Amino acid sequence: DSVFSVCDGKVVIVLDMGNGDAVLVRDSFGTFYTYTTLTKTFVQKADTLTKRSLIGLVNKNDDKLYSMTFMVNKKDGINLIEDQIWQLIKDQQCSEDTIRRNSSKSVRFQNAFLIK
Repeated sequence: DSVFSVCDGKVVIVLDMGNGDAVLVRDSFGTFYTYTTLTKTFVQKADTLTKRSLIGLVNKNDDKLYSMTFMVNKKDGINLIEDQIWQLIKDQQCSEDTIRRNSSKSVRFQNAFLIK
């Protein structure tokens, strides 16, 4: 299934992680968005993305569920938990529908944890 960018930003790096690709996107506020375990990517380093830009694809895992890891890291180095991610998206006026397409029905959302 397709994975879309949750906000406007620039691709910092695209990596082959062995178990899939990872895409790191930085927005204008200095927040990083990481999409991992992608089976195919359609972006390259330095690409400029808009909200809802196609980033890549994910496949079903052994449990027959679409699975990817999505994390948000603020510029102060703190990873956000799911509720904080939703609030950040609202604050930046991003579409919740875009996130929900990436994180519910078709893709299992794996929480990032608050690390100090």
